Formats: sequence, C-alpha cells, structure tokens
Amino acid sequence: MFVYGPISQAVLRYYSISRDRGELAAYFSVLDRIYLRSAAALALVALAAAGFALAALDSEWAGVAGAAILLGIGAGSEGYLISVLSALRRRIAVAAYQAVDAILKPLLALGLFVVAGPNARAALGGFFVATVLVNGVQWLHARHARPRNGPHAGEPIALRGQILAYVLSFAAFSAFGAINSYADRWIVLAMDGERDLGIYAAMSQIANTPFIVGVGLLTQLVLPVLFDRAGAAGSQPQLEQADRLLRACVGASVAWMAAIVAAGWLLSEPLMLLLSSAQFAGRSELLWLIMLSSAVFQLGQLLALKGLVYQRPRVYFLPKALQAATLVAFGLVWTRPYGLAGLVAALNLSSALYVLAVLFANRALRANRP
Repeated sequence: MFVYGPISQAVLRYYSISRDRGELAAYFSVLDRIYLRSAAALALVALAAAGFALAALDSEWAGVAGAAILLGIGAGSEGYLISVLSALRRRIAVAAYQAVDAILKPLLALGLFVVAGPNARAALGGFFVATVLVNGVQWLHARHARPRNGPHAGEPIALRGQILAYVLSFAAFSAFGAINSYADRWIVLAMDGERDLGIYAAMSQIANTPFIVGVGLLTQLVLPVLFDRAGAAGSQPQLEQADRLLRACVGASVAWMAAIVAAGWLLSEPLMLLLSSAQFAGRSELLWLIMLSSAVFQLGQLLALKGLVYQRPRVYFLPKALQAATLVAFGLVWTRPYGLAGLVAALNLSSALYVLAVLFANRALRANRP
C-alpha cells in the first residue's frame, strides 16, 4: 500500500505522457530504478523484522514474520507489473495473470500442507512460491512488450522529478487509506468488545465487497484509456475528452451502486443469513447503511481520478485527511453511546464529507485548467 501502490499509479499516469514526448526509454528507466530500490529497501525491512522476531520471540515466528513481509513485497511487485501491462493495454494478459495467481496460490499452499502439514509456514511458502513464479513470467512479458521511442540519453531530470512527486503524493495518501481500512474495527473493539466486532466485521465484508471489486475492475479497465485521452493534460480538447469519459463512468457507477444499496435495504436480513449466520444477522438493519457509506466513499474515489488526469493528486490531501479524521473523531464519540449504529453514522458522515471535499477540489481544478 505505502510503496508499490504509489509506484503503480505513476506507471499508469506517465506512460501516455512519456510516449507523446518520445521519452519511453527514460520513463522505464526511472520506474525500474524506483522499483528495484524500493524492493531492496523492503527486503532489508523484512530481514530486520525477522531478526527482531527471532530475538523477541522464537525461530518459528521469525520465519513467519520474514516470509509474510517477503510475500507482501512480491504482491506489490505483481501490482507494479500488472500496472505496466495495463498501461501497455495488454488487457487479456492482465486478466490471465490475475486468474493464474488466484488459482496457483491456494493450490501450492495445499500441496505444502500435504507435504509439511497444515501450518502457517506451509501456507506462506505456497503463496510465496506462486508469487515468485507469476512475478518472473510477468517480468519477462513486460520487458518484451515494452515499446521504445527516443534515445535513452540518461534520465531527464524533469521527468524524474515529476514521477517522484507523483509517487510521494500517493505515499502520503496511503496513511489515510490505512486509517480508513482499519480504524473502524479498532474503534468497535475498544468501545463495544469482541462480540460486536465479529458482527461488524461480517457486515462490513458483505457490504464493502461489491463496491471495492466493482470500482477496482472499472478503474483497471478505464484508467489507461482515461490517461491516454488526457495525454500530458496540456490542452483543452484533451482534458475535455478525458472529462467526458470520467463523467460517463461516474454516471454508470452511481446507477449500479444505487441498485446494490437498494437491494441491501430490501434484503438485509436474507443476505446476512445467506452469507454469514443467524448469530451475525441480529443487526442486519445496519447492512444497507454500511453499503451506502461504502458506495459514497467509492464515488469519491472515482471523482478523485480527475486530479490524476490533471497530474495534480496533491489537491486531494485535505479531502482524504478530512475523511480519515472525521471517521476517527465521530467514530470514537458516537460508538460509545450508540454502539454499532453510532459507528455506521460516522462512516456515512465521513464518506459524505469526502465527496463534498473532492467536488470542491475538482471545481478548483476546472478553474485552473489550460
């Protein structure tokens, strides 16, 4: 999240810009250097974490901690290579690699379970071997598929600085993303205890999955096209083309999101009974409200693509900070007296404020466009 996510965003945004400038060779050189240095730094973190676990705990936990961090590095590397292939518009290859990865990991983990017995090291080992294999094939494919235009006369300082600034903007956003992903569960655990945490976790998983998966698929398909139309965001016609496509995506997303929220409102209890258990269905009336907060937040994420098109992701620092701060502050204040209903209210408030803040930032972008 903190390292490879930002790099992947830079891959997608700067491909069309570098292609139009005739700087693809330099573009790949800059990104490869950032990618490899990040991998080396994270490998050192993995070694340090394993050493700490070895000193503080035992050898088994040291192995598990080191393997888990290495697995995270491998997963981030896969994301980087998927972004390269997406930028190159190799959609069939992207879908194939993602499918193979999803199938190969549990199969190899199961194989190691049979050989070494069911334990954490076997599971992580199977996942790690699958990740290495998929990474290797993806790397070869990405290297072979790379077009080259313009001479590779070093790395232009301007391009390197632009990419690094873009990456660092998303690295800052990752901290807010972590708060948004985990703060709600910690608040429930602290205020309401483990029982309500289990109920909330089940509802949250059911409520969030359609929107996270749906927006993720839409973004993976549309983002390379959106950036291709925008180019370097240097002319009014380019930006208008990208804006039209983004408006169409947002309009279509509002429609299918509203349909899912309506289905959740009408079928809350049956959905909870079908996808969880009677023990978790007791608060099913909150399911559609969690769906609503997730839909509104993901709508904000789609609207924030505008700043990526304009190469100004920094304009969303305050909206993302506002959303995270509102969730934590009102979640703490409302969950104590009102329980899960108070937390769900905080989720909806923070999501609504996020969308309003993004719309305000987008208005400023429109006022300052070329």
